[in-house]
Amino acid sequence: MPTAIIVHGGAGIVTPERFKGVQEGCKEATLVGWRILQAGGSALDAVEAAVRSLEDNPMFNAGTGACLTADGNIELDAGIMEGHTLQIGAVAGVELIKNPISLARKVLESRHVLLVGKGAQEFAQEQGIPLCAFEDLLTERQYRIWLDNKAQVNGESAGEPRHHRREVASIEARKEKHCFLHRLRRRFHSSAYCQTRCRFCGAWRDCPRGGRGSNCLA
Repeated sequence: MPTAIIVHGGAGIVTPERFKGVQEGCKEATLVGWRILQAGGSALDAVEAAVRSLEDNPMFNAGTGACLTADGNIELDAGIMEGHTLQIGAVAGVELIKNPISLARKVLESRHVLLVGKGAQEFAQEQGIPLCAFEDLLTERQYRIWLDNKAQVNGESAGEPRHHRREVASIEARKEKHCFLHRLRRRFHSSAYCQTRCRFCGAWRDCPRGGRGSNCLA
């Protein structure tokens, strides 16, 4: 069976000045995984190493270089799967972990499937994965984006609100003219009936084409 590896650098708009760096980063991550496969390593080892390369590259929204939350934190997600056994390991919303893909690999090898937030961080320390400093993940580009977004939100809240709400007088719920069974069975009536009475609710219904149909089921 031929060997292949594909690396995806993530979604989002890549500006022209970043395009070359992102492309080179994807190529480098692909080569990292490819060398492991060529040396007889497992697919899991190759995937973990390739994703670590992306996480260490500030051009990507992964580990170092990840975007900030509205509160100014950096919360990371990662997941990895073993195709033969269908085992999976994932972490979400974890902070101060430089390579969350390696933490996800540890989750895969444990009795857990998905660990989130503080629980994932505590599990990392139990597995001997050290916590990094916030500055190890923060980049100037993402910090400036966060400042711009924050200024935009503050400007909108100080000016005209984006959404308006107006209360309208309430009305009673419309009373159904026909019972549920009659409304359901109307779908199966002949189109050539007139003044057919529902046997369940006693309601009459006029046929727009006129005449009594012999195939009416009511």
